[in-house]
Amino acid sequence: MKPPDIPTARTPIETAKLNSVDHQAGLTDMLGRIPDHKATMIDELQL
Repeated sequence: MKPPDIPTARTPIETAKLNSVDHQAGLTDMLGRIPDHKATMIDELQL
């Protein structure tokens, strides 16, 4: 699996900013949940 490109990675951060969500806290939370998350349920890993 190749790593996402910069525009793909930027999208969740920009979405969080538009929704007045603390994007750093949201991204930290999302990244912290990845190791225990099932790959088949990847859509649930959203900011």
